[in-house]
Amino acid sequence: MNGATVAITLDLDGPREYASIHGVELDADVELQQMYGRPLERFVELCQGAGASGTLFVVARDVTAQTAATLRGLVAMGFEVASHSSVHDYGLSRRPPTAIETDLRRSRDILEREVGARPVGFRAPGYHLSEPVLDALETLGFSYSSSVLPSPPYFFAKAAVLAGYRLLGRTSASMQGSAGMLIAPRQPYRPGRNPYVKGTRHLVELPISVATPLRLPVTGASLVLAPRALRRLLVSSLAKQKSVVLNLHAMDLARADEVPRSVVGHQPELRLDVEKRLRIIGECINGLGPRTVVTCAQLAVSV
Repeated sequence: MNGATVAITLDLDGPREYASIHGVELDADVELQQMYGRPLERFVELCQGAGASGTLFVVARDVTAQTAATLRGLVAMGFEVASHSSVHDYGLSRRPPTAIETDLRRSRDILEREVGARPVGFRAPGYHLSEPVLDALETLGFSYSSSVLPSPPYFFAKAAVLAGYRLLGRTSASMQGSAGMLIAPRQPYRPGRNPYVKGTRHLVELPISVATPLRLPVTGASLVLAPRALRRLLVSSLAKQKSVVLNLHAMDLARADEVPRSVVGHQPELRLDVEKRLRIIGECINGLGPRTVVTCAQLAVSV
């Protein structure tokens, strides 16, 4: 694939994932698949505004008759459905190899059966990889992972948040992960036995994009929360990169009244009107300059 590209991706993390991160309880009446409503519709509209389709990373336990029908419709429109594991276990990378393969096989098989297309891509819960995860992905026929977020600022900010939760006596399911990701390549590569070092695997890693020499994280939340001057700097830095993998979460595209009450106060992006967030993200995509919008599967083929 010649020329500059951008892959617009969406992690369809639901209420359970956010409650487990923040160590809070969900109300009994919470709709667990609520991110498949308007947040997903807004992502589709965002991609269509950019003239193309995107990649959806789906947690298999959230695939119901209704959500499967939605995903099948999006596949017919050119969107890619990829795996985000079976149950979004943040500790998946640390499980025994057999447990890892079982989880990924279940996710692959559910998506293939219910959506009608075998997933070729994977994004790890919490961005955590390990050698056994890569081994399982290759055994199961996945062609790429898009799990590495090579950002020291993100890594240390996460450490501070988790430390704060411990001081408050709050149990978070999230975990710190390997410091090896801090020095991982910024552009697509084939890893070795170590997920964060170039090697000769068949599997391709599509790192989530970071910007400037500081490797500042570029996610939906970081873009909408950054001051305008910093946001311009981030986009200017990304515009110089051949391949950009933009990582959005459904939460980035949700209204506060579409999110469980126990979670709302922990998500600062929800303080901004969702239309403003959409406008900012759309402007950032346009600011990358002329480039082809691709799915992650299409990008992986070019590596």
